Amino acid sequence: MGGLSTWQTPCSAAVHPSVLVGLLFAILLAVSLCVLLATRLRRCLAARAATERVVSTLMSTLPGAAYRCKNDHDWTVISVSEGIRELTGYPPEAFVETREVTFASLYHPDDLDRTWNEVQTALEARRPFEVDWRLRTRSGEEKWIWERGVGVFGPNGELIAIEGFFMDITARKRAEEAERHAREVAERASEEARKAGALLDALFTRAPVGLAFLDTALRYVRMNEALAAMNGLPVEAHLGRTPSEVVPDVGVELEPVLRRVLTTGEPARDIEASGRTAATPPEQRRHWLASFYAVRARSGELYGVGAVVLDITERKHAESARDAALEEQRAAVRARDDFLAIASHELRTPLTSLKLQLGSLRVALHKAASPDARLVQKQQALERHTERLEALIENLLDVSRITLGRLSLRREEVDLAQIVRVVLERLEPDAARVGSTFHFTCEGPVTGQWDALRVEQVVTNLVSNALKYGRGKPVDVDLSADAHTARLVVRDHGIGIPEEARARIFSKFERAVPSEHYGGLGLGLFIAHQIVMAHDGAIWVESTEGPGATFVVQLPRRAP
Repeated sequence: MGGLSTWQTPCSAAVHPSVLVGLLFAILLAVSLCVLLATRLRRCLAARAATERVVSTLMSTLPGAAYRCKNDHDWTVISVSEGIRELTGYPPEAFVETREVTFASLYHPDDLDRTWNEVQTALEARRPFEVDWRLRTRSGEEKWIWERGVGVFGPNGELIAIEGFFMDITARKRAEEAERHAREVAERASEEARKAGALLDALFTRAPVGLAFLDTALRYVRMNEALAAMNGLPVEAHLGRTPSEVVPDVGVELEPVLRRVLTTGEPARDIEASGRTAATPPEQRRHWLASFYAVRARSGELYGVGAVVLDITERKHAESARDAALEEQRAAVRARDDFLAIASHELRTPLTSLKLQLGSLRVALHKAASPDARLVQKQQALERHTERLEALIENLLDVSRITLGRLSLRREEVDLAQIVRVVLERLEPDAARVGSTFHFTCEGPVTGQWDALRVEQVVTNLVSNALKYGRGKPVDVDLSADAHTARLVVRDHGIGIPEEARARIFSKFERAVPSEHYGGLGLGLFIAHQIVMAHDGAIWVESTEGPGATFVVQLPRRAP
């Protein structure tokens, strides 16, 4: 036991107790530091994990994608966030793992070179870059991308990578495009409005008619020089004043019309007015034709009244002269018709006596044992001339009756075919004298309710006309009918009728050729036309100059 109490180790003999205490303290301090460092490390790792979660959450919720790539022409992707899927249609692994697609392959061909040059310029200057470019998605859709990035450089200044962010700005670009388009449309509309305004100003200023705009108080707001000249005052003398103040002689007449336009909104067209203005001598009156219309905004707000005024003084003078000339002409026509009526009546008495004397002469010559042949010829010639004179007088009387509206019809059931035969037989000697023949075509009786004497007069006038203008050539007369209408056609092979004469051939005293070449008064066709019209029929001519004329008559077989 005693040996043990005196035993000592070699170290114990050499280590002082204070050294042991210091060593123990150092060990405790080291352990404490290790514990502290471990605690802080755990906290840092936890914070880093939290930060990574926040960054991951942020990257997944932002409308775009973060990336890290190489600065080669493919911009080979090192890493990219999940947002690239929604942006391009490709998952991140298609860029990083399988290399199915590169950033460069997504660029629109028109944007690739421009974007590359802008990025390289920024990297060389070691500054961030921002570029807009178009991207083609996996489905072929085109999107606009806003990209912001920066170069990552090593300790020796070498470029290691590019880090940046893509954002879809398609909606913004479309809005900008829509805004640009709207601005262009607005600018074009403004330019068109400016041109339209300039055109309206030019038209307003240079229009040969008077133009004005009056407000709702009927004060002149605008007026052109033409209207000011009509009133005999400068434009400035009208502005802010009413028509009654400027031209009292006319304004009092027109202002009620203007108020009615303001009240009803209905235009007032072709309002005639007359009076004196400063532009006319006191003894003269001017005449105007005016139209007024309400002027409204698109909202319907009433701005005032527009006025269009035309000076018709010269026209009125011309109309007065024309009316006077027409009245003079009508008076002359009435005097002529009165004279013809009186003369016709007065001529009938001596003509009747002459016919009686010629009849007595014809009887005496017939009873004579050996009548003088020359005397017989003269007697026959006198009878023909007397008949012609009687026809002319009857025509004049008919014209008088027609002019006075006294042409009456005595309808009865008659055969038009028989009437035509009677006329042709009566005119046969006249046809023989001029070397013409009649060709009459009719399948049978053509009956109807007509005035026999008047219809006979129509046939006589048409056939006589054909003999006159087609002498020496045949005259064709065709008569046909259906259940309702009779149709008479008289065709000659004479000189024809020029086109310019056809429109007036049935007028009174009108002729197709000058009267010095052919006799007559130009009444036969006029009378025939009036008789046919009185029967509710129709008559017309088909002809050109040269190959003859064809007159067609259609008569209803029954009175309406």
